Amino acid sequence: MEALLTLTIGLPLAIVLGLALPMLLWLAYSRITVGLVIVLATFFMEVVYIEYPGFWVGMYIYPTDLVFAFLALAALSRLFIAGDFPGRSLPWLLFGAVVVVSFALGLAQFGKAAGTDFRNYFYVWICALYFMSFPVDPARTQAIVRVWLVFAGLLLGLACFRWVAEFSGMPIAATWRDGSKAEEFRVLPSGAALYLVNTLLILAYAIAARVAKRWVWVAVPVLLVAILVLQHRSVWIAAAAGIAAMYVVFPGQIRLKLARPIVAAVAVVVVVSGTLTAYGRLDTLMYKVGESAATATDLAGGTSGGRLYGWHQLLLQLEPVEYAIGKPFGSGYERYEFPNVRWKATYDPHNFYLQTLLRSGAIGLALLLMTYVVTFRRLLRHRDEPGRLALPPRLVVVMLVTQMAYILTYRMPYEQVVWLGLAVGIAASLRRPSATGGASLLGTAEMKPDPLEYAGGLGNLVRR
Repeated sequence: MEALLTLTIGLPLAIVLGLALPMLLWLAYSRITVGLVIVLATFFMEVVYIEYPGFWVGMYIYPTDLVFAFLALAALSRLFIAGDFPGRSLPWLLFGAVVVVSFALGLAQFGKAAGTDFRNYFYVWICALYFMSFPVDPARTQAIVRVWLVFAGLLLGLACFRWVAEFSGMPIAATWRDGSKAEEFRVLPSGAALYLVNTLLILAYAIAARVAKRWVWVAVPVLLVAILVLQHRSVWIAAAAGIAAMYVVFPGQIRLKLARPIVAAVAVVVVVSGTLTAYGRLDTLMYKVGESAATATDLAGGTSGGRLYGWHQLLLQLEPVEYAIGKPFGSGYERYEFPNVRWKATYDPHNFYLQTLLRSGAIGLALLLMTYVVTFRRLLRHRDEPGRLALPPRLVVVMLVTQMAYILTYRMPYEQVVWLGLAVGIAASLRRPSATGGASLLGTAEMKPDPLEYAGGLGNLVRR
């Protein structure tokens, strides 16, 4: 009877999965927005559930592992089959080869510990490869920005719900607290806060370029308040790096116009401060912010000092040859984070550059940085191109600067690698001549637009 029940339920399910998965794979292979929704939905559910439950098969397998194994099929299929691959990034392909060799060596020496250590690199490499495999056009970039903004709205709504739960004393609030001093306000992880920073930069640029609708004027200060209240110090630094990059890479008119969203944001901060004062929460918030800032600058006993000391310890453990090739995945990160303590930290070093140096040596780190440098050069060449994309090349440069600042103190989040993949794809697409007389994807070289025309495609989106 049990076998009959299993057959009755399992067979239809197997048939449905057998039909649905190839269809979904084909959609992910042919439509970049399908892959984007898969990646961002996975990220959003991780934020909701805090940590996905895993299942044991000799080692823990998590839903994210299955998602990226599926995405790997689409990415590798496009790498070897797709005729519209805009340009294969040689540094990124070589970087993947280096980390795979390190993983193979680690698997032979350390077993499943190498798999756990390699997991995030697998996510990162596959995600970037997938998004750089599509040619970029106005329709695609507009759809990408639209999907990104939808998930930003979901994250902001989740944060508001959790703040209400915190301040009303709901028991559910204990499920997302991280045990930090700022836990009453830090209701989203740092990766989600960085996601909101990216959204803030997109919308602030839309205002500066005079293509924003009224709701964008409200969204920018609200996002700024949310980012400040979440109290992730590394995200604040990344946001400052992104804003500084906007002033450096964009034309003068846009730099002047950036004052508009800043003034609007300050006005909303004043209103929010008044509201918090009325409810007796401002003193608590200001105390938490001050305490967080003091901890960050305390190099003797604070978080920053502990990390710096730990990084130094990890570098001292490397042999001369290991500076070039690194240690295999699974070899551990044991170090003391403060002098004269008995316990050792074993988690990753909270620095993606250092982690890459440890696992792939100077060779792997150089290939990673080369991917960014080559992409920056190609994107920044197109100062005079008319902006028909919803993602102007220089705005993508700003996103990458923000990302590079963030991974100084964290591992690389896979949802952020979307921007690296898109940047490589945009840079490669800009170099390819179109079918009409050698014109580039964004227009002909003879066209000399006003600098504000960079936002033309973005305007079509935010005015809706």
